[in-house]
Amino acid sequence: MSLPFVRNYASLSHMRKTIFYHFENGRYPVENYLDSLSNKQVEKIFFVLDLIENIDIVPRKFFKKLESTDDIWEVRVQL
Repeated sequence: MSLPFVRNYASLSHMRKTIFYHFENGRYPVENYLDSLSNKQVEKIFFVLDLIENIDIVPRKFFKKLESTDDIWEVRVQL
């Protein structure tokens, strides 16, 4: 499955940017995870990512800041 694994967006005050972890060799662990899911599950994940990136106030059921971190957020998707 060919999906965009790094999503860069213009930096506006209300927009967010999703950055997937990658190794120095350029491999993205999320790629293997997404490949293991059904198309419907992947669509749900990208729906929630788009929601988070494009609305000002995201419901906590989708998006939560991890405690004791500088700026790491957990994305929550019910598959």
